[in-house]
Amino acid sequence: MLKELKELHSYFEDEKWNVFSYYGNFYIVLLDFTIVIPIKKAMYNTLYKIKLNNDEISKMSIKEIEDLIILKDNLISSQIIIAEKLSAKLNLKEMNILKDITIEITEDCNLRCSYCYGSFGNTRSKTLEENIAKQIVDCIFEYPNLSKNLRINFFGGEPLLKFNLIADIVDYIEEKKNDIVIQYGITTNGTILTDEIIEFFRRYNFYVLVSSDGVKICNDQNRKYKNGNGSFETINKNLISLSRNKIPVKALMILTPYSVRYFSENIKYFDSLGVKSISSNPFYHSSGINISPLRYNSQFEIFEYHLKELTKIIIRKLKNNEKFVKYEELHIFVRKILNINNENCPVCMAVFGSSVFIDNQGDFYPCTDFKCSSSKFKIGCIKTGFNFNKINLYMKKMKNTNELIDCKNCLIKNICAGLCLSQHVRINNDYNETYTYYSTICNYKIAIFKAACYLMEKLNSNQLKAFLEYDY
Repeated sequence: MLKELKELHSYFEDEKWNVFSYYGNFYIVLLDFTIVIPIKKAMYNTLYKIKLNNDEISKMSIKEIEDLIILKDNLISSQIIIAEKLSAKLNLKEMNILKDITIEITEDCNLRCSYCYGSFGNTRSKTLEENIAKQIVDCIFEYPNLSKNLRINFFGGEPLLKFNLIADIVDYIEEKKNDIVIQYGITTNGTILTDEIIEFFRRYNFYVLVSSDGVKICNDQNRKYKNGNGSFETINKNLISLSRNKIPVKALMILTPYSVRYFSENIKYFDSLGVKSISSNPFYHSSGINISPLRYNSQFEIFEYHLKELTKIIIRKLKNNEKFVKYEELHIFVRKILNINNENCPVCMAVFGSSVFIDNQGDFYPCTDFKCSSSKFKIGCIKTGFNFNKINLYMKKMKNTNELIDCKNCLIKNICAGLCLSQHVRINNDYNETYTYYSTICNYKIAIFKAACYLMEKLNSNQLKAFLEYDY
């Protein structure tokens, strides 16, 4: 037994692990591999004591030591399996192919959302000119590493204020694309929709991302017209119209201390409208904006509660073979935990030249957020072409989660890249190499990770497969 005690001391002292509880469910996580194993409450209590003081092992009963040895052996076996799975190298050549392009149509907007970081339609209102639009399309199709399956998204401001311009750009793209398959998309506030626009979406197989905060009392808190009136009634009517016309729709919610209280109610609301999927972002940057981000433990406890309610709905519907609305972030974390398609690699598409944002002046940025961060992150323009290497000069200086003290014992350090560069710049108002923990984004991710672990434990293999393959 003395040998076993020494081995336990060594393993649980050297191994990077942590434990967490989730509404009466208990788990241990091996941090370097994101191996998650459900455990009983007694084992959780034991491990929690060991985490605080490794010498607690010496005080354990023979039964506790035997249980701990079994757990250690299971953890080691799991590590071997995952290590073999991770041996496949990431195909960087494939990632260097440009496959995701966002074109800014206009900075103008018909709403005045309280949390808008871009001041669209307020201090900024430039619109893409037709001659620049054509040069953008020409530049795209002259790029040598262009994917044969290309996503092109139209962005604003509110892009549908300039619907005719979008239609002209699509016509020109169709002329130039040859054998390239295009998936069109648009990000809109959902307040502008006509029969002509619906027919256009249908003809070109558009995917529509609607920014909406859900039910009326929640949406109209921040998403208002210039005159101060809420936008819910119009958005609700248009979401119904899009759904009835079989246009694929995804809703994007912004989470604030106010809106997080309506999270599960909003999920049910979008589900009732036939919205294909839902995504969320936490509001995290309050500089110059009179809204606080999610900050306190009590606010994240509310979010965790609503996530648990969502997982219970998904579990019930999977067992009954019923449709359910897809919460994108939950799917992403389940796939990361399972290490599907190298998705646990902490890499942004923009860093490897797989995506680009093109603004209304024909300037190129790694993604939409960078334009609002700083012009120093510009990576080319329609006159000079793309220079993806420029962004790497900054990325190489950034620290990943394995180098940050704040992330040392974090549950998700192996499947999280920390803050992305654009988030870092916006939060700190400038670029610098000090890259630290930021409670809003970190706690938001951890809450979803816990819900993903709970969901995976409650599903059998067939149900989990159905969840991963689910398409509304």
